[in-house]
Amino acid sequence: MNRNITMLITSDIHSQQNLNTPKEELRITHRPTVDFSFGEWFVEKPLRKYNTVYKDIKLSIHQINVFPTIINPTIILNQLKD
Repeated sequence: MNRNITMLITSDIHSQQNLNTPKEELRITHRPTVDFSFGEWFVEKPLRKYNTVYKDIKLSIHQINVFPTIINPTIILNQLKD
């Protein structure tokens, strides 16, 4: 009887150890705490900023180029002659 109890206890210990092994393996794996992407940080964000700045500059250059065509060219020529 005592031997059977000892075998049961021993078999329970082994079964628990087998169950604990996958848990320990999960603990060992290093999971990133922050989802960090080098591609996003170093490529996408600067490109978004560049795209925004480029649109602003392009718009202002376009406004500068359109402005003289609105003014009567004869007025500009008269100012240049004076």
